[in-house]
Amino acid sequence: MKRFLLFISLVSFAFAATTTSAAVSATPRVIPPCPTGSSRDRYGVDPFACVCDVYWRKTGPNGECCPGASVWDTVNKTCKCEPGYSGDLCEPPTCPKGMFREFVAAPDYVYNPHAPCRCYYGFTLANSNNPKGPCCPENFDHYDNRAKKCVCKKGFELNASGDIDQCNIKPCPVVGSFRSVENDPRSPCLCPENATAVKGKCVCKSGLVLDTTSHYLPRCVACPENSTLNNGTCVCKAGMQFSPITWRCELICPGGQYDIGGVCQCPQYYAWKESEKICVKAVCSLGYEYNSTTMTCEPCKEGYEGAHGGGPASFICVPKCGPNFEDHTGNCLCQDQFGKQLSADGTDCICKPGLSKVIVQDTPSWWACVA
Repeated sequence: MKRFLLFISLVSFAFAATTTSAAVSATPRVIPPCPTGSSRDRYGVDPFACVCDVYWRKTGPNGECCPGASVWDTVNKTCKCEPGYSGDLCEPPTCPKGMFREFVAAPDYVYNPHAPCRCYYGFTLANSNNPKGPCCPENFDHYDNRAKKCVCKKGFELNASGDIDQCNIKPCPVVGSFRSVENDPRSPCLCPENATAVKGKCVCKSGLVLDTTSHYLPRCVACPENSTLNNGTCVCKAGMQFSPITWRCELICPGGQYDIGGVCQCPQYYAWKESEKICVKAVCSLGYEYNSTTMTCEPCKEGYEGAHGGGPASFICVPKCGPNFEDHTGNCLCQDQFGKQLSADGTDCICKPGLSKVIVQDTPSWWACVA
């Protein structure tokens, strides 16, 4: 009798242990987020391993990732920027004007945090014996050390208004004229066909007007349809305005509308609000999607559901997929390739037999099946 009771106890214990083990295995294991400077190598050998980001490298004693130009501070147990580098990413000092750092360069294309400053393409060192710069643009003559600026060749003028200096060819003195040879300041300035120079300006022959905006070179053309020539200017008929960009008379549209093919319409992702006579941003509600043709929010069709979308329209329509699916060009597929398979009824993704579910804490929507 005692042996029988002992046998029953052992069976009950084994059943309870099996039940508990099954319950535990059914509970997903949660993986903590990666530390700063690293991320999951989802498509590597170990999809849950944290690897250093592109511009970071293993620096700490336990594999801690630090920015490229940094060292490990053994006292404070943290990353410390090298001398001359600063910021959260240990960024180098700013290069002189006309220079930049090529951190990833040929032939090995490996990130180099100590990349030196070099001239922009088309620029040249002002002093070939000083690789630290400065660099001057094409068509420069010399560098003025006292004024600390590049001096352009004769016929060119310095444009220092942008991020980099440029030596641009000086414009022709006659308005509407152009150089007979591009970028050659020695070439003569010419008026376009059917025009002559009069008092410092190219004047077109009767019935034509000078166009200096819509094409690469000035030209003499007739006024567009729905307009007349008045004192050298094209004047459109009532209700229309002249556009030098398209060289046509366009409708004067109200409320932020544009003339699109002869019809006043709101721009993309905007809809006409009749009560206020103005174009307003088309922010669609959940379950609706913006239709760029009708310029309205339309309900999702059968088999689709609303989801957050990028762009001005706040929601879009996507195929109705299970919780562990994602949409691949209209098809519902399992979210990743780590051991998943479709359930028998095809409504969800499940782990294969012998595998358990693991969830990544920093991206809960991504989970995988592992042994």
